[in-house]
This record gives sequence, structure tokens and C-alpha cells, in this order.
Amino acid sequence: MSPIEAEAMSLAGRPPAGALKEVTEHAPETRPMAAKKGWRGYDQSQNMQPGGADANAATDSEESGLTPLSTTTMTSSLRGTTFAEHYWASRFGQAHVPPSAVTQTKRTTSRFSISRDFKIDDLHNEIKDLERRLKESERENKALKRVQARQERELLKAESARHHDGPDALRAHGEEIRALRTLLAEGRDKLREYEKKLHSRNCELQKLRQALADLQRQIDEKQTLVEKETEMQTKIDQLEREVQDKNTEVHELRRKLDAVQLSYKKELVKEKAQNKSFQKQMQALRTDNELLQRKIKGMDQEKKERLLARLRDIDLSGTLSRTWPRDHGRLAGFRWTRSRADLG
Repeated sequence: MSPIEAEAMSLAGRPPAGALKEVTEHAPETRPMAAKKGWRGYDQSQNMQPGGADANAATDSEESGLTPLSTTTMTSSLRGTTFAEHYWASRFGQAHVPPSAVTQTKRTTSRFSISRDFKIDDLHNEIKDLERRLKESERENKALKRVQARQERELLKAESARHHDGPDALRAHGEEIRALRTLLAEGRDKLREYEKKLHSRNCELQKLRQALADLQRQIDEKQTLVEKETEMQTKIDQLEREVQDKNTEVHELRRKLDAVQLSYKKELVKEKAQNKSFQKQMQALRTDNELLQRKIKGMDQEKKERLLARLRDIDLSGTLSRTWPRDHGRLAGFRWTRSRADLG
């Protein structure tokens, strides 16, 4: 048996349907009836004739290579027995086969069928889970792209306002942006790699599903299960171990994907915090600038007021008031010179 057949039979989890097909078809005809041919093709009415049934049974046993049974044994075995019991009695020379053998075979078939359905459902659930995780990764990738576009816009704004801010802060922020872009590119590469792996896993599952469908048809064409039960059980155990290994690989990929998603979230939170701190710094610089502008305006106003007060004091003095009409121009120049020197 090829490994593909063994794998499909393990995934199916049930015996071939043709194993008991002959028993089902011939079960109603196992009772002895007058003038009706039995399983081995002889006329059962010949049991009453001398040498009829014995001759036919001997001829059939010689042709098939089986141990011949006497007429009495054949007739007694046909009475009240199923076709399966009569088959095993004629094949192995046993007069009676316990009915529990057929019941056990049916139970085994039912158990394999239920196991196959459960495994197929598990595969469908795993495929849906992987597709859901892929969609979540795509949504997160789109969100990261939006964040990158917003950061680029903020970077352009920061570069346009470079003349009003400190060059060291802008340089540090630019380096942080470049580092974050590098991390984002690495994360995207990892995401694409995991998407490729996920696609390959889906292709493998599709191939296994197709192989399961093809080999299911081959399994349905089998006629016996008892002769290959031991070998099939060994193959089933081996394929179960392989399925467990595959499940371990899938769990490992899921764990890695969760770790990548967690790192993405951490980087996003860190980047948001850095943007907030940068905005706070910008706001503080704007506040300091406004405060300095107000201080400069206040100092100019105070200087003007002091100059006007000095001019008024000079005008009110007695000496200058007597010579005011004559020395007005020279005194005015002198006063402005004094005020500028004081300001300096």
C-alpha cells in the first residue's frame, strides 16, 4: 500500500465499504429454500438426492481450493446462519462462527466513519481559523500603512517647520522615524513570509483533501477488511503521529504569528507615545516663543515709557525751559542720544 493511500485511509478513519457488501447483498438468501441455489451455486433440492449435494460441494471445493464439507455439515450450517458465518465456515473449515464477529465488524466500521467525520470537521475548522487570522493580519497591515502615511505627513510638516525648531530635536526625530520605518519593513517582510507559509499549508490541505476524495473511492472498491486490519492499524497509528506533527507545526506557526502581532502592537503604541511627546515639545516651544515675544514687547514699552519720562523731566527743568525756543533742535537730538545710550 502506498503512503498516500495509507494517509487517506487514516484521514478517512473508516474501513472500505465493500468489505461487507457481499454479506449485505446475499443476506436474505442464506436461508435454505426448496429448488433455489445457495451461495455456492448448487441446487439445494439436491440434498435429497444421493450424491447430488456432495458431488457439487466436492467439485466446488476442488475448484476453489477450499476444504470440502459434507452434505450434513453444509445443510446444518445453512440452517439459521447468516451468509458471513457460512462464508467463514466454508473458508476455514469451521462449523459455526459466532455472530459477534459481524457485529464487531459493523461497530468498527461505524467507529471509523465517525472518526473520519470528526477529522474532516477539524480540518475545516483549522482552515477557517487560518483564513480568519490572515484577514486579521491584512487589516493590521492596512492600519500600519495608514499610520505610516500619517507619520510621513507629520514628518513633512516637521521639515517645513525646521527653521523655527531646534535642529538637534529634528535630527533625533528623523533618526527615530527611520528606525521605525526599518522595523516596519522588517515586520512586513515577516508578515509576507508567514502569509506564504499559510498559503502553502492551505495548498497542502487542499491536496490532502483531494487525495482523500480520490482514495475514498478506491477504499470503497475494496472487498475485504479483516485480512488487512493489522496492517491498516499500523498505518493509521503512523499517520496519526504525522497528523500530530502537522498540528504541532501549525501551533508553532500560530505562536510565531501571535508574537509578531504583539510586537507590531507594541511598536505602534511606542510610536504613538513618541508622537505625543513630540507634540508636547512643540507646544512647549510655541508657548516659550509666545512668552518671549510678550517679554520683548513689554521691554520695548518700558523703554519707551522711560524715554518719555526723561523727556518730560528735561522739559520741566528750569534751565532748559529758558533756552527752549533757541536750543530746541539741539536739545531734542541730545535727548534722543541719551535715551539710545540708556537703552544700549
